[in-house]
Formats: sequence, C-alpha cells, structure tokens
Amino acid sequence: MNALPIDVLDQIETTGWKGAQCRFVALDDVWGIKAYRVEYRRDKAYEGQKKFYEEFEAPRVGETFEIGPWYCYSTEVAIPLLDEEELATLYDDGPFPEFNYDDEIWEVRERLEEKGLYYVDDHEGNYGWLNGRLVPIDFDCG
Repeated sequence: MNALPIDVLDQIETTGWKGAQCRFVALDDVWGIKAYRVEYRRDKAYEGQKKFYEEFEAPRVGETFEIGPWYCYSTEVAIPLLDEEELATLYDDGPFPEFNYDDEIWEVRERLEEKGLYYVDDHEGNYGWLNGRLVPIDFDCG
C-alpha cells in the first residue's frame, strides 16, 4: 500500500461507507481503510478479519494505524453485497427488508463452519464479493 492521500481523513469523516461501528474508504481498486472511533473495536475487528483471512474467508488485512481521532487498518477491497441505499434500509425503523440472499449466505455459513469459523454478525449488510466468492466483510462484533 502506498502513502495515504492527504484527504483520507476528510473522506473518512464525510464520504466513507458508514456501518454501525466503522467507516470504510477505498483508496484504490485493491486497498481501503476501515476506521473506528474506539481502539479496542479496531483491534478486535482486525484480529477477527485476520483470522478469517488466514483461512481465505475474508479480505486481506494490512497494518493498523491512526489518522486524527480514528483508529484504522488497511484492508483489501471487496464489493459489498448490498449498496449504500440497501444498507441504509437495514437501520430504518421499518420492517426488516428481504434481499433474498439466503441461499448464498447459507453456503458461506456451511463453508465457514467446516473450517471451525463462526461469524457472529450474520446479515446481508456484512457480506461482500471477493474474487468471485462471497465472504464476510464486517468483523466488529466478534
């Protein structure tokens, strides 16, 4: 990964993908940054993703570092299963949306369990495509 662009802090705070605990900014087509407000959450997510990556079940992870008030780590870019608009509906007060990815996610669950891996925060908003495979992409809960 090359040196960070100067506007990364601004991107994290304004335009990055927003999850419940994390922001994500793609630096290019290969690498991005996950940013957390709490160091402990960053560390737990980093270790969880690293464990899954070692079994080829998550994007690669790079280094941990800080940018301003954010605790970050670099990670390989995956294509989220849901786009930002669909993801936003997961956090609405309305009924839980139906995205119909149950079969694909069930296959991933079985594949993970065969390797002794258990994914805690298991919903469509936390999966993405990486090299043609569906893998978990959010690790702040386990």
